[in-house]
Order: sequence, then structure tokens, then C-alpha cells
Amino acid sequence: MKRNVERILEPHVGIGNAIVELNLDIVTEAELMTEQRFDPQERALISQESEESSDQSSNSLAGAVSAASNLPEGQGDSSGESRSSRSETRQRSNFEVSRVTREVRKQPGDVKRLTVAVLVNGTMAANDAGEMVPAPRSEAELGSIRELVASAVGFDETRGDQITVKSMPFVALAESGTSASGGLFDRLEMNSLARIALIGLFALALAFLVLRPLLRARNGSGADYGIAGRLGSTAPPARRR
Repeated sequence: MKRNVERILEPHVGIGNAIVELNLDIVTEAELMTEQRFDPQERALISQESEESSDQSSNSLAGAVSAASNLPEGQGDSSGESRSSRSETRQRSNFEVSRVTREVRKQPGDVKRLTVAVLVNGTMAANDAGEMVPAPRSEAELGSIRELVASAVGFDETRGDQITVKSMPFVALAESGTSASGGLFDRLEMNSLARIALIGLFALALAFLVLRPLLRARNGSGADYGIAGRLGSTAPPARRR
């Protein structure tokens, strides 16, 4: 991620004019989180029951002798009929409050928080005297650089990520000074090293081919002399008659 940010900034600010430091806070343990939420504004219908009932009744008193039947015509009710009806409907509905269950599992290696610090070299600008002096970059340019860095690292504000972009003039190296001297191998060229290696191999081959036969011949003559001396001193004695 650090190299990606540097690769994006180098074409604009130049190679070596941007320093990027990145810090990742990594999850090192596994975590399982279960969450339940109830929404009283939303309801879910579970069951519904409907019940209807009706009641009818009638009564007829025709032909029965009563005081009303003895009254003059039109003053009494001769029919004697009565009717009644009743109807009832009942409905029952069962609701449950809406519930949402969520399970989140976090594995080791996830990023908990990301912080990025970018230091950009300043530019050369003319002062009041007309001289070119180092100056920091404008806020608009730093804002554009920050947007590029945020896209390159996957910036997430809800996670608590932070990006800091500053522009400061870098210290220039001194023109005069003592250069550090390297070792023997730094001063020699590769051709010289190859030449020395070939000379060493030739010397070893010469010693192997010339000195080895001389040593073998010397060791062989000494061995023959020793054998002859041992044979002369251990001659068998003369037989007695």
C-alpha cells in the first residue's frame, strides 16, 4: 500500500519528493457478534380468526282470545305476530413486533484502523526580491493529493481512518563534502576481480600438476631405501652342520 501511494505521487511531485508512512491496526483475534433489533413501528401479522353468529326468533298469537280481540275493529292488533333477528361478526388478529437478527463474524487479519502520513517536498517560488526560494505547496494541491491517497489505501471514515498530508521544503545536500571511501572490492572493477580470480586458479593448477609428482617421487625413494635397510639387517643365520 505504501508503494502504491508513492507510485501515484511520483509522476506529479517527482522521484524522492514524497515520503509516505503507513500504519495498520490489524485484528489479531476472532470475534463473533450477534445483534437483535426490534422496531415497534413495523408489525408482522401472525394469525387471524373470524367468527360470525346470527339469531332469529318469531312469535304468532293468531286465534287466541284476549282483551284486545274484544275491542272494536281497528283498535286492537288481531294478528298477534312478533319477529326479531340478530347478527354478530367477530374478527381476531395477532401481530408481532418486527425483529431483525444480525450475526457478524470477524477473522484475524482484518483492518481495524488505518493511518497515513504523507510529507511532500515544497516548490520553488519567487520572493519579494525576485529570488527563487523554497515554498510549501498550496492547500488546493494538498487536497487533491489527499484524495488520491485516500483512493489508493481504501480510506474508510466510519472505521476511524486518518490521512495527514503536509508540504515542507526538504533539506538540500551540501555541495562540498567528503565522500565516503569504500572497501577494496568497491575500488576494484569487475574486470580486475575476474583477472585476479583467473590468476589464482592458474597458480593452483600449476602447483597441483608440478609439485604433486615431485612429492610422490620423493616419498617413493625414501620408502625403497627403508625397505632395503630392513632387509640387510635381518638376513637369516647360517645353518649348523
